[in-house]
Amino acid sequence: VWFLVLYGFFLAKTQWKSKKITFYFFWLFIFFLSIVIVKGGNIPFSDFTMYLYQNFSFLKLYRSPQHLMLFPAFIIPMIISFSYVSYLKNLRAGKYILLLIIPIWLGAWIINGDLGRETLSQQNRDHVDLFKLSPDLERVYKKDEDSSKDYRIIFLPAVQSPRFLNTEYQRKGQGNMPEYLYLKHPTFTSEYSLFADMFEYSMCANRNVNIPAYLALFAVQEIYVRKDILPEFSRCRTTFGHELITRRLDQDKKILKTFSGPLVTAYRLSDRDVLPIIFAPASTQVTEAQVKNLPLLVSDKTYSFSKSFYFTRQNVSKDLKKLSALNLKVRQKPLVKFKKINPTKYQISISNVRSPFPLIFSSTYDSQWRLHEPEAGSKSSGPLKFSFSQSLIAENEHYIANGYANSWIIDPEKLCRHAINCERDLQGNYSFEMILEHNQQNYLLLGIYISLSALIFLAVTSASKRSTQ
Repeated sequence: VWFLVLYGFFLAKTQWKSKKITFYFFWLFIFFLSIVIVKGGNIPFSDFTMYLYQNFSFLKLYRSPQHLMLFPAFIIPMIISFSYVSYLKNLRAGKYILLLIIPIWLGAWIINGDLGRETLSQQNRDHVDLFKLSPDLERVYKKDEDSSKDYRIIFLPAVQSPRFLNTEYQRKGQGNMPEYLYLKHPTFTSEYSLFADMFEYSMCANRNVNIPAYLALFAVQEIYVRKDILPEFSRCRTTFGHELITRRLDQDKKILKTFSGPLVTAYRLSDRDVLPIIFAPASTQVTEAQVKNLPLLVSDKTYSFSKSFYFTRQNVSKDLKKLSALNLKVRQKPLVKFKKINPTKYQISISNVRSPFPLIFSSTYDSQWRLHEPEAGSKSSGPLKFSFSQSLIAENEHYIANGYANSWIIDPEKLCRHAINCERDLQGNYSFEMILEHNQQNYLLLGIYISLSALIFLAVTSASKRSTQ
């Protein structure tokens, strides 16, 4: 690094008027900037580096700074090759200077006599770790694949990057759980989710929390306590206890233990204690409390099952007056049924409703989730169909519920004035259908069709030219 700096100043002195020196110093600056980023919390500027990771959205994608090591690793050889081609190659002694740099660069390995194997062996690190799924974990993943129901699961500790304990299936060390990203029933972890972090901390700190009520808001039905890992990057790093967690879950009558193995203990909430992904809450509450108080709100004695919360700080630009006009309780609870067409599209059927009510979709809030009418002449929608239909609900009536979920106010009378699949019985109850879809998926499908059309056109054109020749 210091050699690159000194060489840069040498070029600045001899080639100041050259445009190439600007190119060199630009990439040298990018190199130093990347070093600051990839070093993580190590000195110097450790606080500044961690500030970048906590406050810039792009860097939040990378929990581990070493994932960005790609940048300096490519910049160094690029600067060296550029320097040689631009300057050293024109010098008579350029080749000899380059030959001198190479042994200096490799000096550490030459002095040690190897590429680090002996050093690693002395530290007892010269080995290959073989990881194997335990029978308990295989049982969990198999159940996840076999179940056709739509729900979420949560592991305790709720971490993506745990500290692995020494078992017959793994060595002690810190690593990652990539399989969590590919589960059929999604989970959420404390590194990426405030709500998983709050739940995990409430459990390991032994706080009084209504566990079934809290998990119901996230459609969680399966709970797995793992005894082969510990949290490494969460608030429970030094306080997590497997026996404490299982004891608390055993004491709750609404939580059923399904199996207990040497490394995993499994629990399950009954169907009546789990809210579906899409539902109409029994009651609503607009509150000025902070989102971090959600575990306390659901643990209050006045809380009723499926009651949902709307935090004013998250819905500043929304029409909260209209939401409050629902008088907290829905007089007649609608019957909501839905069919998952694909991860970005749901078909919703609503019946037994007369007055406006809130509808909640328990997925992370995104303004691109839209409610629109089904395709004309069809009561279903295929997975490869796309439609740029206008949203049935205004944007200021698309709320954030329970701190994370999507929510809309559904006015059946207003929607049925121009809805295709809408009926009203003699008692005045409405029945109608809607499509819930992520709008950006339409652009993806449109791009796929355009690409396929272009490919077919090129194939036909090429074939016609060959036949002509």
